[in-house]
Amino acid sequence: MAYEKGARAADFHHYGGRGIKVCAEWHDLVVFRDWALANGWEDRSHLPKNERLSIDRIDNDGPYSPENCRWSTKTEQARNRRSNRAVRRSDGKTYGTIVAAAEDMGTSYRDIRAACLCTRKGKIVGGYGWAFAQEWSR
Repeated sequence: MAYEKGARAADFHHYGGRGIKVCAEWHDLVVFRDWALANGWEDRSHLPKNERLSIDRIDNDGPYSPENCRWSTKTEQARNRRSNRAVRRSDGKTYGTIVAAAEDMGTSYRDIRAACLCTRKGKIVGGYGWAFAQEWSR
């Protein structure tokens, strides 16, 4: 399928529709290439897809610009999504993502997510009850 310009592009609402822009200097491919090479881009085409680098905006609501972009793997980018939800343990400790909580607790993403979705908030994983941070009520 050919790329469509403007509001008809399939993902327009995720980018241009939210006001996300590319800085003027990066419209010059040589300038962008120089920034990329000076800021950690390297050819990883020989590696598995999840280990390759792609551009990631630090502030998801900010522009594609030198001060707001970095090179990240697919795993690193997954932690910087708008859809991530913070979770809180029953002792009050809050994590920015379920993945961060699972890594800290030495358990699985699925277990913590299931505990957060459980209608009885007392479901225990790793010795704690869990809830999405904005839903915790005690």
